Parts: sequence; structure tokens; C-alpha cells
Amino acid sequence: QSLPCRFRLLDCRALLEQNLLTLHCWEELPEVSYSAISYPWLGVPCHNAPKAVITVAHKPGSKGDPISVGMLRLACSLSVRNGAGFLWVDRLCIIQTDTEDVRWNLQRMARAYRKCKQCLIFPGGLRRLASIHETTGYNERPWTLQEALLPARALVVFSSPSLKLSYLPIRFAYTTLRSG
Repeated sequence: QSLPCRFRLLDCRALLEQNLLTLHCWEELPEVSYSAISYPWLGVPCHNAPKAVITVAHKPGSKGDPISVGMLRLACSLSVRNGAGFLWVDRLCIIQTDTEDVRWNLQRMARAYRKCKQCLIFPGGLRRLASIHETTGYNERPWTLQEALLPARALVVFSSPSLKLSYLPIRFAYTTLRSG
């Protein structure tokens, strides 16, 4: 169980090398290299459902599409390839069932995007990659402009015939608390 009002980052190397979903926790935004993800939470059609997904608990009245493990692996691979060992994914790094944690993180979200090494933009959501020719409604989201412009670098990720997603099952680890 993680304490509310903390910054959490997903450990990319643990996911890629050990199939372990590990969130590290800090009281302040840490001085580590991380990528942030920008994507639509809900409603992007998914014709071929991913084999392995993570379902995130939400407050009553709130919801989001499942997150593909293959998409998380892809995001971590891109992050590590570009020199960032951690990943910030709002649905995983914010305790969605805790109103205090959601509010605390929303107040600091601009800073989280500004400090990231890069923002990985997935217009097709976190269940599948969208085609470059596909309209997904990503640009209709109110947060899109902030998420794309605040980081020093943004990378829009579309599908490609040469890109294959990995669907190995993963294990979960308790959140590790780190200060500083």
C-alpha cells in the first residue's frame, strides 16, 4: 500500500528484465530521468483485444480502458533507449481511488511533464497503437496541449509493420518508498 501525496514512477528495467511491475515512490519529484506518457484514457476502439492487460481501480463514476502490458513494455523500451529508466503513467502512478492523492498529483502535473526527459504520445491509448492515418480523438482531450508542449521532447508513437508488441505475463511488486 502506497502513501498518498507522493510522486510514483514505474521502474522500466524491472519490467523489461524481470517482468516485474514496480512503482517507486518519492515525497518530491525525484532527480531521475523518466519519460511521461500522454494518451486518451477511454473510448479508443480496440478491435483485437490485447492478451495481457492491467485493469486499474478508479473512484466511483470514473473509469478508463485497460492498459496493455505490451504497450507498457514498448513505452519502457522507448524510455530506456532514450536514457530514461523510469516511466510516469498517470493511471498507474496516481492512486485513482484516493481523492487526496489525485488532487495532490493534478496540482503538480505540469511540473511532472516539464521535468520529464521526453513525453511519449500514444494517440491510440494504452491498449494498442494507432495508425498514422487514424483519427482517435487524442487532440480533443483538454490536457493534450500541456502534455505535448511542456516536455523538452515529445515523441508520437504510431503503429508500424515492423513493430511487434510483447505480451509476456508480469508480476507486481509493492511500492518502494524513497525520500529525496
